[in-house]
Amino acid sequence: MRFLVSVSLIFSLLSSCVLADWGTPHFNGEIWLCGTPRLHQEHLAQRPPKEVAAAPAAPIQIGQTDRFFIHIPDAEVTATCIAKSEHLYVYIENSVHAMLTKAEAAEIAREFDTRIYPRVRQWMGTEWKPGLDRDNRITLLMHDVGMNESGLDYGGYFAPADQLPMAPNSNRREMLYMDIFQFRERSRHTFYSSLAHEFAHLVNWFQNGGTTDQRWLEEGTASFVEWAVYGTVHTIFVDNYLTDPSVSLAYSNTWDVYYGGAFMLMLYLYEQYGGRELIRNIVETDTLGEQAIDAALAASRRNERFPDVFLEWGLANWQNTQTENKKLGYAALRSRKVTAAVPRIFTYPSAVNSLPIDQWGMSYIRFQNLSETLDISITGTGSGNLYATTLYLPANGQPTVTPVPFDTQNRGHIQRKGLQQADEILLMVTADTPQMFSYAAVDTPKDFILGIPRERISQTAPHSITAALD
Repeated sequence: MRFLVSVSLIFSLLSSCVLADWGTPHFNGEIWLCGTPRLHQEHLAQRPPKEVAAAPAAPIQIGQTDRFFIHIPDAEVTATCIAKSEHLYVYIENSVHAMLTKAEAAEIAREFDTRIYPRVRQWMGTEWKPGLDRDNRITLLMHDVGMNESGLDYGGYFAPADQLPMAPNSNRREMLYMDIFQFRERSRHTFYSSLAHEFAHLVNWFQNGGTTDQRWLEEGTASFVEWAVYGTVHTIFVDNYLTDPSVSLAYSNTWDVYYGGAFMLMLYLYEQYGGRELIRNIVETDTLGEQAIDAALAASRRNERFPDVFLEWGLANWQNTQTENKKLGYAALRSRKVTAAVPRIFTYPSAVNSLPIDQWGMSYIRFQNLSETLDISITGTGSGNLYATTLYLPANGQPTVTPVPFDTQNRGHIQRKGLQQADEILLMVTADTPQMFSYAAVDTPKDFILGIPRERISQTAPHSITAALD
């Protein structure tokens, strides 16, 4: 795919750039944060690009000094090129020049050429090449990100503005930025994994037709690439996400969603729905967010769509074992599962009204102390669609997954027979828009419960609210 920017696209991007308030996260040890979400673009309707006339840049020589815009914070700095390889220029900001030796810069360039560059491209495709400056090499600027004289906050970033020739703070080249203090304070593995993450953003921008993806999928993809290239898993964010998977995957915009939840979804898609080909299909489509996943599944000739995947993924996060059902766990992430406290139902009939469900958040309910038959009814009250599935966990036997069918009025119902008291049924609910939902559980298939029709019980006040939290 070739990409050439149109003037209309440039001005649209400039007018729609946003800078979110991400607060000031501080972490110790090997935790690393990407600054790219701070420079996130609003998403544009895709359009055919047009060519930008540009003369090739003059070859850059080691020892050459240039002025650059930096973007966290917005400023200008002077930097010197101290290493050059087949795919990379390495610059060091002059004010911190003593913090990076020529040998270290050459080591960075060698690692980029031999591992990061070829492997990220295997997973994602190519960057814009030869790009805006008509130079096949990428520029890496090592500087004090945040100008805080420390390794706090952001370890690196990709700035879409550098791809836009008329942006006032554009360096007009394919460019990445990494924090020199984190380079000194963190392990080389963390630094190189982070550099692969930022290169993934640069590739994804081009593959998405000249825009970053929705934040959750943009960061989830880049974090997945860290795992694919270096085996990196940001376990602190994975564990934090699993303490509260009810948050919106699409719009919470938290570190736990980016590097925990969204990464896990990409890993699950890779393991269960088509491997590297599916990841490439997600990256290469110009559609964004869950629509990109739908397009990739269709391109892979899969019948499932995002809601189907999301429900199966939610059960895998709860169970996370592949012993009896491969889709109920991860091969590469075996020790993590949901730790959130969830309602537990012990007596029946039981009904609960007005529970909130966020867009692509997960709500779990456990039904225990079962009779022979259990009827579960669910009703959504919003304009969007409610989705649900069940996981039957017999005391003796294999777990069974059964999706809940819904009618056109957002009402779902499922019945399970032949149950034992020690068995358990897990209900998972999600939605494609924020809304409220109600559920009712009946232990015998009666037409009426306390004089109220079963199909209406979820719309009435609770008769027997027996939910407890783990």
